[in-house]
Amino acid sequence: MPIGDDHRRHFFAELQQAVAATRQDPSAWVAEVAERQALDGTLLDGLDPDEAWTDADVLPPAPTTPSVTGDNPRDR
Repeated sequence: MPIGDDHRRHFFAELQQAVAATRQDPSAWVAEVAERQALDGTLLDGLDPDEAWTDADVLPPAPTTPSVTGDNPRDR
């Protein structure tokens, strides 16, 4: 079994325990729900949810290599 799988299982087991403990405390759960509601409107910050982005939209163009034929004055 890869070590990543073990870490993932451990992480989610601890997460489940933490959520269960928070749900057992009514005031903590109310605070959790209020925080989720406060942050809910920040997920897209007004961006178009249908807009699609690709690497070409956010990465600079790849550098071009000069042509071997005639680009350099010393080649003439």
